[in-house]
Amino acid sequence: MAETHVVSALKRKYARLIGEAERHEQEADRIRALAGHIAASIDAFAEGFDVSQIKPVSPAYSRWRGRGIGIRIYLEVLRKADRPLTSLEIAERAIAFDPDGDCSRAGVKALVGPINKALSKKVGCGVVRIEGKPRRWALR
Repeated sequence: MAETHVVSALKRKYARLIGEAERHEQEADRIRALAGHIAASIDAFAEGFDVSQIKPVSPAYSRWRGRGIGIRIYLEVLRKADRPLTSLEIAERAIAFDPDGDCSRAGVKALVGPINKALSKKVGCGVVRIEGKPRRWALR
């Protein structure tokens, strides 16, 4: 006979998953209702336009969106560095952590601002900002 604590844990897990699925279904219904309102607005401006011609677009998944992922990657880049790095150099090296991401020059430059902001918050907590232009970062 199965252990009661195992069965109890599995029942709790099952209940959580079913609850999560119901919450996602409710959210999907809400989003569909919003899309219906947008479709009605399109019809108001362009009568007779068939919204079924519009193909759905899924947002691209990115590991960078998780909370705190970026700073962890930036700190890992600094740990492996043999000298202080500029924000642009950190961005170029950080791109290797997300091979499916935008590795164009513009994509790399777009990371510079978030890197400066994230590392500025960590100054004094192991991160050192080396004065001068361009900013350079290092770990103690």
